[in-house]
Amino acid sequence: IILKYKCSKSDLLYIGDSISDMETALKVGCTGFGLISEKSDLYNISKKKSLIRLFNNWQEIKYHLIKIN
Repeated sequence: IILKYKCSKSDLLYIGDSISDMETALKVGCTGFGLISEKSDLYNISKKKSLIRLFNNWQEIKYHLIKIN
């Protein structure tokens, strides 16, 4: 995506529901939004990761994106 669309890593947002999703976001260097669910393992992720934000549902993600724009 970065190469194809010539965008900055800081312009990307990676949304996922697992630690491996958030680790991928960190490896890429973009912001990761973790969606906590019953099957999610995100409770174990370190809150020290400044590029990771956790949300309880899609509505929280939507409101956060509207708020920062």
